[in-house]
Amino acid sequence: MPPSIRPKVRSTPRMVIQAMFLTLFSIDLFRSANAQSILPIQNAPKLLAERSDDIAAPFVRRQYHGSFVVNKTLYIDGGEYSWVNGTGVSSSILNQTLAIDLSQYFHTRATEWAVKPAVVEKGLCPSLNQVQFWQDEQHGAVYAYGGEISELAQSNGALAVPPESLWRFILLNSGPGGNWEEVDMGDSVEKDLARPSGGSATFGGGAGYYFGGYTNKRTSRWSNAYDEIPSLAMQEMNFTTAKFNNNTASGYSKTGTHEFGGMIHVPSWGERGLVVVIGGRTSPSSASFDGSFYQDMAQIHIYDPTLRRWFSQTASGSPGSIPTQRDRFCVVGNAAGNGSTFEIFIYGGHADLTSQSPVYDEVFVLSLPRFRWYKANYTATDARIRHTCHAIGRQMISVGGVNSTDIEASNDPDQFTQGIKVFDMTLLRWNNSWNAGTPKYETSSIILHDSSSNENQYPEVWDDQELRDIFLGVSKLVPDSKSGTPMKASHSNAGLIAGAVVGAVAAIVIIGAVLLYAVSCRRGRTTVSRIDPVELPHQHRAELAPDHRAELSAEPPPVEFPPGGKESLDIAVEHTYTREIRALGPAPHIYNFR
Repeated sequence: MPPSIRPKVRSTPRMVIQAMFLTLFSIDLFRSANAQSILPIQNAPKLLAERSDDIAAPFVRRQYHGSFVVNKTLYIDGGEYSWVNGTGVSSSILNQTLAIDLSQYFHTRATEWAVKPAVVEKGLCPSLNQVQFWQDEQHGAVYAYGGEISELAQSNGALAVPPESLWRFILLNSGPGGNWEEVDMGDSVEKDLARPSGGSATFGGGAGYYFGGYTNKRTSRWSNAYDEIPSLAMQEMNFTTAKFNNNTASGYSKTGTHEFGGMIHVPSWGERGLVVVIGGRTSPSSASFDGSFYQDMAQIHIYDPTLRRWFSQTASGSPGSIPTQRDRFCVVGNAAGNGSTFEIFIYGGHADLTSQSPVYDEVFVLSLPRFRWYKANYTATDARIRHTCHAIGRQMISVGGVNSTDIEASNDPDQFTQGIKVFDMTLLRWNNSWNAGTPKYETSSIILHDSSSNENQYPEVWDDQELRDIFLGVSKLVPDSKSGTPMKASHSNAGLIAGAVVGAVAAIVIIGAVLLYAVSCRRGRTTVSRIDPVELPHQHRAELAPDHRAELSAEPPPVEFPPGGKESLDIAVEHTYTREIRALGPAPHIYNFR
């Protein structure tokens, strides 16, 4: 066609931007079509059902259970609960997984707005006491690890200990519910590990950790011991490879023994974060826990999973603000909104130091990197042991527990419905209701005031200079909560990879479009003096909002960002994953919260 009659095709800025969004949308559709490979769902038999008769019976107490929070749902699994049977109080093993909807407001006392759980059937998955959970944010799964058979579970007078197998809870693509399935471990070292109980567990950075505990004939089929035989290791499972490592515990104490303490993964420092261990008991002998003694709560132990090395640091605090020796407390953590500190909260516990064995109703806060203890000021009325807790935003939710070590403690009615309590970690006080809006965590004014009066944000004296170097390195703090609790899918490795790929493709599209536009402008001899604003559709505005996140986990793995590149990468990940979840569609509505 002669140049004189060739039609002119003008590329406008609006066309360039629209082409970019069309390309990104096409990429999302491709990823959504393959989303089932990211979150595998088995035939989805019984996801969530109505409450069974025993669960619906009047609740009295819960203890020895485990729990986890994901997709705005609290799951309670294993352990024992007591209930009114008409003529008295009976105790039973929890053979289902309870599901409590945290997207709805509820009252923690017995009112019409009180919490009402649904149940998830477990199939062949065993129900154990003191089971621990690891949340794998990359693959949308939760692993159950450790635990022991309840004394209530007897067959012909003998304890029926289940096989040494690993189970995981596969989450639904969206909403509450999921399926339990046994994991094929192949030739993993886990197959040769006796099931432990009484240890401390946490997860983060693509791995699950289990420290200490013990084995005996109630935990493992491979043991004939009646006594508690210490497990002398920091066990680590890599979620990507499904491989286990048995790491040393010799740097923790002289014998490397530990039971009934608290442990949490802190993603703020170190290449893969740090694992912080607080309190509990240790034994002078590595052969048994006979004659065990309590750890000093001012002595904070830190394990670096990259270096596979233990450190310790002495914490400070004003008189009365450092917790006394104890075990069987719960622990959660939260990063400050400005990324300057990480606070670790502990609640409850007891010390078997006297014949009375006091049980505590106390909340303490350990602020890092200063390593300083603070105590919440409130009147103690409800002591707890054998409970669990989770941090969601600024709220700590406490689950179950009893108020004494007495054998009759399970017969004492819990004043809170289903044993659910809510603590405000910013105001440092207990609330009578759950706020489904999950307000953002902010460091308590008591801690902020004390920190502002002291210019040094670190300990006055470091016990280990190598630990000092870790904390004085490049900080990776993020304003997020951890607990043992919710995962944020936007921070998973899969999300980051997808976000990076989408970002790279988008960059190529933009560069190509700009070059095409420049060439067409030169050929057509046109000039543009301004770029017309493009109004994003409502759904895109919501997806690009920094706080609009699909919650799967609160455990962001440590990620190195280039200078000035973090914000743009976060937006790409948020945008991509939110649309992926929507494309998968809602879960089958065969459950019923009542």
